[in-house]
Amino acid sequence: MTGLALGLAIASKPWALGFLPLVLALPRERLRAAATAMVTAAVAWLPFVLGDTGTMTALHPPVGLVPGSGLHTLGARGQVVPTWGRTVQLLLTPAAALAVALSRRWAGVLLVALAVRLALDPQDNAYYIGSTAMAALVFDLLGTRWLIPWTTVLTVVLLWQPFVHDYAHRLTTTSGLTYWWFAHQGIVGWVHLVWAVLVVALVMVMPALPLPGRSASPSSPSEPVA
Repeated sequence: MTGLALGLAIASKPWALGFLPLVLALPRERLRAAATAMVTAAVAWLPFVLGDTGTMTALHPPVGLVPGSGLHTLGARGQVVPTWGRTVQLLLTPAAALAVALSRRWAGVLLVALAVRLALDPQDNAYYIGSTAMAALVFDLLGTRWLIPWTTVLTVVLLWQPFVHDYAHRLTTTSGLTYWWFAHQGIVGWVHLVWAVLVVALVMVMPALPLPGRSASPSSPSEPVA
């Protein structure tokens, strides 16, 4: 079931490949789960690939590159995402998640995968905050012993985005913090990139906690985190 769920996620959004290292958290059948995930994703895509040879161009779509994105902040320029943009995402996201999984910090796999993905994304869409806040909450609940979910709070505050009905005239119809946000997209891009770096670093420096229902390994801490 784990492999099937991951496979359906990858079939829906290829960058969900970054979640695949979660199979390492399974006590057994890890290879079977990974194989199930990849086969499920391949079977879902196969009819489209066979029906239209241009299907694979979806891996490098002509998505616009916006100033508030992580990719723009890292130095990418132009009107659309570079042809290598999606490829880099699909390689580095699972690599970073794998590093977290190998360190047995299971609760941080989702968050790190999303953070790396957003740091390399050409867009800065408001709906990104939903999945990212959920991943941060998973980390706070399962990867820390904090009474206050600080990672989730930090994520929601820093990835907040204003909404306007008349986006084309946003600079003339808004004021206050909303206007500042739209007028300083370069700073927004840096804030979001710094957030990605901070959460990855946080996951990697936090002590590895055992999954619920499992006893701690000899290398796992037993004392609460201050």
